[in-house]
Amino acid sequence: MKQMCMDESVFRSGVDGATAGALPKRVLAGLYLPDRPPRMALRTFNKWIACHQVLTDQLTLTGYTPHCRLLTPEQVRLVILYLGEP
Repeated sequence: MKQMCMDESVFRSGVDGATAGALPKRVLAGLYLPDRPPRMALRTFNKWIACHQVLTDQLTLTGYTPHCRLLTPEQVRLVILYLGEP
């Protein structure tokens, strides 16, 4: 299994414990598409997820919907598993 090389401070965005380990989708999109403006990166990232049926199915099992703004650690793991490391 691949090691995640994301900045740990970005991954530990939760302060109150309720969202500890969650990652905003826009942040992950920016890691995958760093040379695109944030809105375009997020739009492209959402299209990648929507076009990858297996990833979409696996994310849905974790409670993901296309409108989610915050990804759980499990959802981030699935994205990296299917799309590769950013």
